[in-house]
Amino acid sequence: MLSTVNTVLSAPVPVVHPDRPPDPGPTLTDNSPDPAGFPPATGTDMLIDPSATTSPTITSSAVPAAATPTSTDPQPKFSYASAVAGWRMSEADQVSTKQWTPVGENDLIPGKRNGEPALNISSEFKNRICAPWQRTIVVRLLGTKIGFNTLCSRLRSLWRPIGSMEIRDLDQDCFLVKLSNEQDYFRALTDGPWTILDHYLAVQQWTPNFKVLDPLPKTMIVWVQLPALKIHFYHKEVLTTLGNLIGRTIKLDYHTLNLQRAKFARLAVEVDLSKPLVPRIWLDDAW
Repeated sequence: MLSTVNTVLSAPVPVVHPDRPPDPGPTLTDNSPDPAGFPPATGTDMLIDPSATTSPTITSSAVPAAATPTSTDPQPKFSYASAVAGWRMSEADQVSTKQWTPVGENDLIPGKRNGEPALNISSEFKNRICAPWQRTIVVRLLGTKIGFNTLCSRLRSLWRPIGSMEIRDLDQDCFLVKLSNEQDYFRALTDGPWTILDHYLAVQQWTPNFKVLDPLPKTMIVWVQLPALKIHFYHKEVLTTLGNLIGRTIKLDYHTLNLQRAKFARLAVEVDLSKPLVPRIWLDDAW
């Protein structure tokens, strides 16, 4: 037992000679000083108390000491199950649920369609989950590819947004750009055309029907000019309705809206690229 105590206290290891009995090494008695400087204690079988919270003390025990593990002991083997059994998600890894839209009882209905699993979503729930993406733009650099960090840097220097701008990369070299400021949003949509690295940047408004697998954008916002328009038709509602006959009116030009210039009316309209071009529009009894 004393050899175990000596090992723990880092005492010198006795040298064994073949021609004489081994040196038993230092022994501890009731009145002899401890080699490590601890106060003397009674008893012949002594162990270091592992539960001590202050300076180590020597206590008497009749229980044999466990063998001290060495570097040659085999390492314990763990399985994937044991590795994750005691794992707990940290606060940094936890996803906040504050941003999630509450789900009603009939909002998500699992079912079958043509023998395959299907999930039916109510129109009310679709409107709720689409609401946070109202000021979102889909951009795609035509003719070449661009890295995420490069696009973020170029768009910030190109658009110089007043509010925040969040960019997310999608499949098929598409990117989602979410703008918090309404002025930034309309400027990005209508103040083009935009070019990056000498390539045209296709910009379109995000809609719930947008699919990244489409080879080209289905819609695009263009500037439409209405020449020779009579002066009394320079009215906001009249011009907006005329734009809706072509596609969907996004905004009116500043000079047109304030009637500062009247050579032609200029308005930004989102047009469907799959539809034929509208050559002219009848207004009242003329075109």
